[in-house]
Amino acid sequence: MSAVPAPAPVSAPVAPTREDPALRPLKIKTGVCTRIIKEATSYQHELAAQTQKVERMRASGVDASDVKKQMEVLADTRQMLPDCKRRLEAAHQDLAAAMGAVSEALRGSATYEAATQTAANVERFLREFNESP
Repeated sequence: MSAVPAPAPVSAPVAPTREDPALRPLKIKTGVCTRIIKEATSYQHELAAQTQKVERMRASGVDASDVKKQMEVLADTRQMLPDCKRRLEAAHQDLAAAMGAVSEALRGSATYEAATQTAANVERFLREFNESP
């Protein structure tokens, strides 16, 4: 009889590295701020594009009802920007509070650094938003 070869030794699975659970709220609040900035930027681009569209329609003599409809779309877009600003300001406060709650030992983590960068981006975005007409 031939001997059955012994199975190869199974190495222990490598456990995934997990972040400290105390950083999870910080990561979530960072994501919220990033998402709202993207949303507000999208509305700003839409506002610019819609404004140009209405101006082109008026210049080319398009039917007044079509222009009126596009003006309604433009007004809807304008209404979204103050809402985005309000939500971003609230999210920024939440992020700052979460950053303050992180222990000194975790302040060198990648998650904390990302939160710091995002907070700076939010402040810059809000400053530019307030300066725009």
